[in-house]
Amino acid sequence: PPPNGPLVNVPRMNAFALNVPTNLPSGQVVGDILVDLTLTHPRLQDLRIELEAPAPDGRRVVLFDRRGGTGDNLNNTVFDTNAGIGLVNQSAPFSGVYRPDDTVVA
Repeated sequence: PPPNGPLVNVPRMNAFALNVPTNLPSGQVVGDILVDLTLTHPRLQDLRIELEAPAPDGRRVVLFDRRGGTGDNLNNTVFDTNAGIGLVNQSAPFSGVYRPDDTVVA
């Protein structure tokens, strides 16, 4: 597996959830998100990638929402709330640092 997370084959279906535990103590407020993602998929415009806070809050932040046209793959793509550019009007494949599609509200 990669050094910082699991290697997962995502089945073809309408929705798939991958739970990756964090070390964030209960009750902490998140003000910045930094996620490094490598994903192989032939049509990124079919994908929506979200982070979801644990219950009871359950708040979601959309990192990626059907971007990249008919292009493929995220190659060491970093989603950082402090990044200078987002993926709007960009073409896949993606690598580098981008703002998530949603903003993080503390």
